[in-house]
Parts: sequence; structure tokens; C-alpha cells
Amino acid sequence: MRHITLRAIAAIALVPLAISLSPSAPEKAPMSKEALRKNATHIVLGAVQRVYEVKEKERGWKYTRRLAEIRVDGVEKAPAEAEGSLEGSLVYARWFSRRSTRLIPLPDASGHHGWAPRPGDRVRVHLARNAYDGFVSAKENDDGGYNVLVPNGFEKLEKNKTPR
Repeated sequence: MRHITLRAIAAIALVPLAISLSPSAPEKAPMSKEALRKNATHIVLGAVQRVYEVKEKERGWKYTRRLAEIRVDGVEKAPAEAEGSLEGSLVYARWFSRRSTRLIPLPDASGHHGWAPRPGDRVRVHLARNAYDGFVSAKENDDGGYNVLVPNGFEKLEKNKTPR
């Protein structure tokens, strides 16, 4: 008969704790297509022209804040007064990701599941302007900018396909 050592019992007991503290645990589950459509104030299609990025550290987090310049060639949802003015224009869509820098790391923001658009990519983007973006409330998101819905507001499209 085998004897289980105290060390083995401690190791087995700590596995669930280690998994629960893993930085790979998602902070927010992806939104369904219906939830993306419902929560977006704007849904635009277009080609990414440029992506800008800045890295910052803030209260136990390392943030990567990004801004994509998108040449709009299709509008699937927008307030009536904005719909015609968006096509052909540039939209600046912003989003962020973050990683915990704490000794016992907290779950990361799962924004866009590791995929970030690059210049030349064709995308569908679900945006929140002065509205809830999946991370902050409408009250906090009231500066008129376009926030990408978190965590999966970007959709990569095939370059030569006509949008649905």
C-alpha cells in the first residue's frame, strides 16, 4: 500500500488555487452576435489604415492602449444623422488590453482575444459612442470617441469579400 505524503496532498490542494489565479483566465466572456449588435451604437466596415499604440503602467496593471484608423466603406448601424456622413470617412476606434503586474496576478482583460487589427486588414467593428462598451458605463464613456466593444468588437473580414 502506498503512503501519500503531506507534500503530495499540499500540491494537489494548491492546483485549483493556481488555476484560479492564472492570468490566462478571461475577465469577460465574448459577446454573442446579438449582444454585439444590440450594444453597438455604430457598426462599420472598412480597411485599417494605421494602428497607434501606447503602453502605460497604472495601479498594478500594464495597459496597452490602441487606436485604429479605419477607412469606412460600409455602415451597418448608426444613428440616422450619422449614417451618410460615415461612409468614405476615417473613424478612429480605440481599445485596450491589460496585464496584471501584481505579485498574485488578477485576470487579464480579454479584449479581442489576442487579435489586434493591422494596417491593410478589412474589419467589421462594433463601436460604442457615449454608451456602454462592455467595460465602462455610458457615464464614463461620454467624450464622443468611438470605443470598440469589449472583448470581441472586432471581426476580421476577408479582403475581397463583399460585406453581408
